[in-house]
Amino acid sequence: MKNIIKCVLTSILMLPAISFSANWSPVENEVSINGQIYAIKKLRSVDACKNYADKHDKAIAFTVNAKAGKCITFKNIRGSVTAKDGYTSQRKIID
Repeated sequence: MKNIIKCVLTSILMLPAISFSANWSPVENEVSINGQIYAIKKLRSVDACKNYADKHDKAIAFTVNAKAGKCITFKNIRGSVTAKDGYTSQRKIID
């Protein structure tokens, strides 16, 4: 019984440390998003860039340029997207 109580208390205390990731639109291949840049990081993979954007509330979208090894996150999106080879983009779904 003591072990069950310890497990329950431990899981309750750990719950705030668990972060919940945002909902994302489908990945857009060969597309670059235009907008106000939040940050540029040296990340080549979509998953790494998405994880970075998840950690920052102000980042609402990202574009990965795999050739240059850049992850560009955006505060806002301006206008339309641009078709570009080697780019992959994704946007947060904001309710």
